[in-house]
Amino acid sequence: MKKEIITLSLPLFITNRSNKRKWLTLNNYRNWHYQVSNDIKRRFKSVVFDKLDFRITGKVKIEYFYFAPDKRTRDLMNVISVIDKFFQDAMVERGCIESDDLSTVVEVNSCYMGIDKECPRLDVMITKL
Repeated sequence: MKKEIITLSLPLFITNRSNKRKWLTLNNYRNWHYQVSNDIKRRFKSVVFDKLDFRITGKVKIEYFYFAPDKRTRDLMNVISVIDKFFQDAMVERGCIESDDLSTVVEVNSCYMGIDKECPRLDVMITKL
């Protein structure tokens, strides 16, 4: 049986209506008004929807690879948690995976990959188990 693996890059920030960068971190997320949070989530989905042209049935493993914009010390899960939430919701909404609960997503891993000043990002690899 051939292993099905999907890879793509996700943004670390979203530009809002005022053309300001909203970094997708847990610290920011918890301070946003619910309407701001909802707008940012909608904007995130619109950025990634075109990349979500796959369908995986059954259980999956999701792995994140974080490329930081600079050398500041960061909490890895502070960066990844909100993007993971928005991304899994987008995959379910787009029909890429059946659900984002434990019946489908059985493993989530994250790795710090160093600094990429030119293209900070969060690469994701989804593997069908």
